[in-house]
Amino acid sequence: METHIVPEVGMPQVIGAVIIAFTYIGIFSLVKKENRTRMGAIIVAGGGAAYLSSGLGEWEFAFCTLVSVVAYKGLTRNYMIGIEEPARNRSTIGI
Repeated sequence: METHIVPEVGMPQVIGAVIIAFTYIGIFSLVKKENRTRMGAIIVAGGGAAYLSSGLGEWEFAFCTLVSVVAYKGLTRNYMIGIEEPARNRSTIGI
């Protein structure tokens, strides 16, 4: 069995991740709501495909299939990809 080397995570990696996250949020907030749902679904699908050949073994295909289903559902349901806007009246939402 191969040993897995876990790299240390330092402050530069954390700061870089935070800067990238805020940049992504800022750019993504400029997209109109109608297009934001489709773009979010495409980004979720691309993120899932990034795990192919990444060392997850036989779980890669199951994971990629699951993420593809979530991305497809995200085309019509914002809550599947985590960009649902807050509701004014929660009692009127049928999920």
